[in-house]
Order: sequence, then structure tokens, then C-alpha cells
Amino acid sequence: MQTATLQNDEAQNLHQTAKPSEEAILSVLESLQKGDYQVSLEGNDLVSIAVRNLVEKLKKQTMDEMDRVVKISIQANETAVFSAHMLHNFRKVDERAQSIAAAAEEMEASVQEIRTYGNNINNETKEAKLVTDSGAKAVESLVSEFDKIANSVEDNVTKVNKLSEFTKKVGEIAEDIKAIAFQTNLLSLNASVEAARAGDAGRGFAVVAQEVRMLAGRSSTATKQIEDLVKNLQGEMELIVKSMNQSSGAVETGKKSISEVGNRMRSITEKINAVSQNVEQVSLTLNEQANASQQVASGITDIATSTTESVEGVEKIVDALDRIEKLLSAHITKLAEFNVPDKVVKLAQSDHVIWKKRLLNMVVGKEGLKSSELADHHTCRLGKWYDGVKDSKYLNDSTFKNLVNPHKLVHDHGKRAVDLFNSGDMEGALNEIAKVENASQQVLESLSKLEGK
Repeated sequence: MQTATLQNDEAQNLHQTAKPSEEAILSVLESLQKGDYQVSLEGNDLVSIAVRNLVEKLKKQTMDEMDRVVKISIQANETAVFSAHMLHNFRKVDERAQSIAAAAEEMEASVQEIRTYGNNINNETKEAKLVTDSGAKAVESLVSEFDKIANSVEDNVTKVNKLSEFTKKVGEIAEDIKAIAFQTNLLSLNASVEAARAGDAGRGFAVVAQEVRMLAGRSSTATKQIEDLVKNLQGEMELIVKSMNQSSGAVETGKKSISEVGNRMRSITEKINAVSQNVEQVSLTLNEQANASQQVASGITDIATSTTESVEGVEKIVDALDRIEKLLSAHITKLAEFNVPDKVVKLAQSDHVIWKKRLLNMVVGKEGLKSSELADHHTCRLGKWYDGVKDSKYLNDSTFKNLVNPHKLVHDHGKRAVDLFNSGDMEGALNEIAKVENASQQVLESLSKLEGK
């Protein structure tokens, strides 16, 4: 609308201004052909007005296109930066997931091995229980046998004591026989004396007395032998009684010991039963844990597989964004050939986002960088423009003045990040890149404010 009004006004005053020369018109057209849209053609004739309108139109289209492409480039590269961050984090997650998956597999194997040991222990405990039960029964049987032995020994001791009493009685009888034999011998002697006094009349009586004396002598001898045998028998019986008493004491002691063994065996059996129940419970728990660990390991493996697939997916996104960035960069390079207002201010915004993206590409292994090959804050596009500015509208502007420090930090931290990364210090490189992003944000805000001044 404004263009049409301008054309009408200029047409009405056409007679007031001279036409420009053909050389001036050709010069402007050649400049336009070369992409210089800041040329101007003086004159109010229709050709001059048409040329100026063409210049403004081309300038506006180019600036709009540059603005649109730069914004797309900024957004695409910011997305690429975010994707690179995400790719780096996903790779770390993937590494940890793979490590956890390997650990889970080892854990599963260990749990399976522990379950095997637990089952073996359970089986051995059951066998031990059977052995202790058998041992307890054997001890109980032994205690019963010892009771029988003790009763038998006690019975034998009683019988031996009775036999000892009987031998004592035999000894007493032998003493009586011995006394009778002595008296019989005295009587036979008296009879012999009386028979001798009687002479021939007592001769037959003397023979009888002699026989009686001989019988008394034999009785005395036999009694003496019986007495000796009884004494020997009593001595042996005393030894037997003593030995039997000792045996009885030993049997009683053995009985107590066996009884104590029986008590301990019962205690052991009870403890073995308790251990067996606990071990069986542990075995059941281990079986459940083995099944659970198998499920966990399977789940972790699925997660590890998913993270690997996610890494691959993000890598494809990063690769796609790289291709988009190359297309946009090629388009920006073409647009940079045109001479339009705020060209450097616009293009520098894209440059800084691409700078961040290159650093993140380095981190994820998409690009190799050397700090010595990187531009500093004087040799980059923005630095060259900044150092060459002579226009007072910029030189007196506080935003322009404040641009230099964050711009310098962007390059300094970026180079430092490259050096740290190349030396193997990933954490240090990421910290420096974070500083680059902070400084770059300040640069972008300043450049955005400088547009249109």
C-alpha cells in the first residue's frame, strides 16, 4: 500500500526530477545481480521508481529468507545440541545398562550356584537328620541294653553274695565236722586205752577204736581240705564280689554316660531338625530368589536392549539433523553472498549455535576437533565484523559494547573443552561446554537486540 502511494506521488512529480543515466541504472542492476541489495538509484522517473521498488523487494525477500533460515538453523542446531546431549546421556545409560545387565547375569549365575549349594546343603542336612535319628535310636537301644546289663550285673552280684553266704555256712559246717572229728579221735583214743586195759577181752574193741580213730583222722584231713577250699573259695568270692561291684559301678557310670549321650543326641536331633527346617526354608527361598533373579536379569537385559535401540535411534536423529544442518548451512552460505542490512548480526546467531553443536558432535564422536584449528573471537565472522565496525550507532550502544566479553568466553571455553576432551577428561570437557552454552546464550540475546539498529 505504501509502495503504491509512493509510486503515485513520484509519478505526479515526474517532471520535477531528471532521469538517471543508463550507466547508473546498469550499475544498480549489476549490483543487484551480484547480490548487493543496499544500492540506491536516484530519480523520480518510472524506471528509477521501479528499480528502487525492486531493490526493496529483493532486500526484504532476502532478509526475510535469511531471517527464516537463520531461525530454522538455530532451532535445528539447538535441537541437534539437545540431541547430542541426549545421545551422550543415553550412551552413558546404555553403558551402565550393559554393565548392570552383565552384573545381573553374573548375579543370576551366582544365585543359581547358591541355590545348588543350598539344595545340596538341604539334602545333606536331611541325610544328617536321618543319621542323627538313627544314632538317637541306637543310643536309646544301647541305654536299654545297658539297663539289662546293669540289671544282670546286679542280679549276679546278689547271687554271688548269696553264694558267699553259702560258702560261709559250708565253712561253719566244716568247722563243726572238724570239731566232731576231734572229739571222735579223742573218743577213739580213750577206747583204745580202755581196750588195752581189758586185755584179750578188749582186743576186738581196740580194732574198732582203731578204725574209728582212722576215720576221725580222715575226717579231720577232709575237713582241713574243705576248710582250705572254702577259704580259697571265700577269697575268690570276695574278689568276684569286689569285681562285680566294680563292674556294677562301671555299668552305672556307663549307663549315665550313655544316658547323657542319649540326651545330647536328642538335643542334636532337635537342633538338626530345626536346622533342617531352616535349611529347607532357605532352599525354598533360594529357589524363589533364583526365579526372581532370572526374571530381573531378563528384565534388565530387555532394558539394556531398549537403551541400545534408543541410542541407535538418537544417533539416527543426530545424523538426520547433521544432514539438515548441512543443507541449511549451504543455504545460509548462499544467502551470505547477498549484501543486506544486519547480515552479520543474523548469521552470527546461527554460527554460535553451530559452534556449540560441533563441540557436542565431538563429545559423541561425530567430529574430531583440534583447538589450534579453531577460530578465536577475532577471526570468526562475528569477530571480524565487531572489530571492523565504525558506525557510531553500534560503537555507542551498550549492548554492542557488552557483546565482546561473552563472545570471547564462547571461544575460550570451547577451545578449552576441545583440549580437555582430547586429553581424555570428558567431565572437564562437558563442564567447559556448559560454560560455552551460558556465554553463547548471552551472545544470542545481544545479537537479537542489535537487529534493526
